[in-house]
Amino acid sequence: MAPGFERYEPGHWTVDPTFYHIVASGTFLDQIEDTSYKSTFARVVRLEASCFLADGTPCSLETPVVPSSEAPAPKPWVCTPRHASVLGGYRASHFIPESRIGKRKRGHEAEEAEMLHYSHGPQVGPRPRLRKSLGENERKKGFGLLWLPLLDDSDQEPDKLREDMATEAATTTTPEAFDPLNHSHRRWNPLKREWVLCSPHRTKRPWQGAVEPPQLASLPEYDEKCYLCPGNERAGGEQTEKYEGTFVFENDFAALLPQQVTPPAPASSDAAVASLFQTEPARGKCYVICFSPRHDLTVAEMSDEGVERVVETWIKLYKDVAVENPWIKYMQIFENKGPMMGCSNPHPHGQAWSLSYVPTIPTTIVHAQRDYAHAYEPTEGVPTLTNGLPSLLLTYASTELALHRSAPDSSRVVHVGAHFVAMVPYWAAWPFEVLVIPHRRHVPSIAYLTAEERLDFARTLTSVGRRYDNLFECSFAYSMGLYQAPVYRSDADLSARDARVAETDGNVAAYTHLHVGFYPPLLRSSTVKKYLVGFELFAETQRDITPEQAAQRLRANSEEVHYKRGAAVAKE
Repeated sequence: MAPGFERYEPGHWTVDPTFYHIVASGTFLDQIEDTSYKSTFARVVRLEASCFLADGTPCSLETPVVPSSEAPAPKPWVCTPRHASVLGGYRASHFIPESRIGKRKRGHEAEEAEMLHYSHGPQVGPRPRLRKSLGENERKKGFGLLWLPLLDDSDQEPDKLREDMATEAATTTTPEAFDPLNHSHRRWNPLKREWVLCSPHRTKRPWQGAVEPPQLASLPEYDEKCYLCPGNERAGGEQTEKYEGTFVFENDFAALLPQQVTPPAPASSDAAVASLFQTEPARGKCYVICFSPRHDLTVAEMSDEGVERVVETWIKLYKDVAVENPWIKYMQIFENKGPMMGCSNPHPHGQAWSLSYVPTIPTTIVHAQRDYAHAYEPTEGVPTLTNGLPSLLLTYASTELALHRSAPDSSRVVHVGAHFVAMVPYWAAWPFEVLVIPHRRHVPSIAYLTAEERLDFARTLTSVGRRYDNLFECSFAYSMGLYQAPVYRSDADLSARDARVAETDGNVAAYTHLHVGFYPPLLRSSTVKKYLVGFELFAETQRDITPEQAAQRLRANSEEVHYKRGAAVAKE
């Protein structure tokens, strides 16, 4: 509060509307006369002490503002009963004609969040007209902010005045400049073709919701009760091999069966009815991939070479299953890590579901990439698809890398490798979601990776995993999955695709670019998770922390040193 403002006594103020500096001062009671309009009076009670320039920049209250013919244009701001003020002031809760002042005590004190405006007499200009003015007290040489509603009908009832002012303000208020760190907004996911609501102002809300038990900080290297440890009997009665490195077996409780069945007959002869009850057979084979014989090693704690063996296992499975089963069209490779994501066994492992169809989300992503390729021209200096058309993901990765080089502190990039980049995507849905993309050339699927790219891919995965674990010093839960082109038939022609995959797509590998998504549920700590419920189930996905803030926090954690093991990386 400026010195002496709280000691002001009622006095006469002259308003000069050429000033556009915004000032609100302490608790005082005064009567104002606007000499420009002769008959407007305002009684102002209990204002917040603050000072701002027209563009919202804070300024000093201690130095009087000098009148200037080159004063900046005013920054519109409306005080109404229904619209809270900006710049930390209070809202106006009463608009009363001067003729009715007698119905209140001259010394009436407003409530804490109340500002009283009094006006009377016919006014110049449209009703209601709001002016922002800086008043100069002729005796004290201080400054105070006045919001003067100029009303042409002083005989209206106060309630009517309040309603009119609020209605007019709702249609005439100029919005604030957009601030992505403080204003709610939506971001478009061009891959899944959906909006994500971002609410950064909610990060300050207290948490009284569910708290999850943290995962055990340490596990044994071997657990005799674990179905996935070498030599142990699995839940289905089969014996797990005494393997070294990685180990793959068909899921004992698969979600899909490989048997071919006859398609069911239409549910009705009426096409309109039959369209409501559609069914088609779904065949498939489901596999479990153990990443290591060690029960206690996650991707974050494995060596780059150990994770590279996992990548090579994915590639072999991707190729072999398609050759052995010509009816397979797509393979979804994924990992669920931690009980928060439904993983019932802590032994590090992933899954691969090979399917007789291309699932809904991958189909949407393929179509989005195809449509982007035909909608735009290539950008100079940005890698393109093999056919020379622009790639949605290569263009996006190139743009993010350029922004990272120019402004690393506000970047969404988390890790940059020779061939792969990891970032919190602009459209991230989960709090610390990460997207991994090959950024140097078009890579339709993991089958196209060179030996050098496979190792860099593994390094990128371990980098993300270690940053995750180091963030909350826990075994960070997530679901991770690969998005890629449908499976191919032979090594002789990697671009050949089963024509039945999606007849309207043509060669889908020509448009599809490999990428990996990490979807972690943790929100504030190792025990507080995000739930996709309520609005997100019925409307659209919503997040609190911005992707830029999430990326900054992940970058602040080491990608080389795991919090549990120090500089040394486990040897598998």
